[in-house]
Amino acid sequence: MRRYWKKGIWFVVPVSLCCAVLILAFKSESQDDPDRLAVHGYSESVPAAKAVADFNETARLDDIGKNRPPLTAREFLAAVRAWNSDDSDYEASIKKEILQIAETEKLPKGTVIRFTSGIIDRNGYDVDMWIIELQLGLNRYPADLADMPIFLVPIRTQFIASRPTTGP
Repeated sequence: MRRYWKKGIWFVVPVSLCCAVLILAFKSESQDDPDRLAVHGYSESVPAAKAVADFNETARLDDIGKNRPPLTAREFLAAVRAWNSDDSDYEASIKKEILQIAETEKLPKGTVIRFTSGIIDRNGYDVDMWIIELQLGLNRYPADLADMPIFLVPIRTQFIASRPTTGP
């Protein structure tokens, strides 16, 4: 018998199962797991359809996202193609990546489809929102995103509900 430590839990397995356990442990630490994607984006180019499927899998775990219609590759690509580079002050390399996504239907390394959900306080009202965005350039910053420029393309913004603000 051998013991293995994984995310706060000891696993005790017969020696003959060690290879299977190590393979499963490696798979669970994938380069494209949701926590890594949020900080670094995809580790290589991926088809838009895969990125949309990954996004939908993560979004269904969110309190607001689970009740929203899933994103489709068709909607995602339409939003990317509708993005107006003339309205952006993004650097040329980022603009080029966005236009390449529209053409090739592939997300380059360092991109991810992300969401923001929650409540914002506007004009005396609490507004429940669901926002989907394409984030680019994440592979440029190896440590974290603190004080780094953020490059976003809006994909979908939904206003879910509103009510008078009750707090200060």
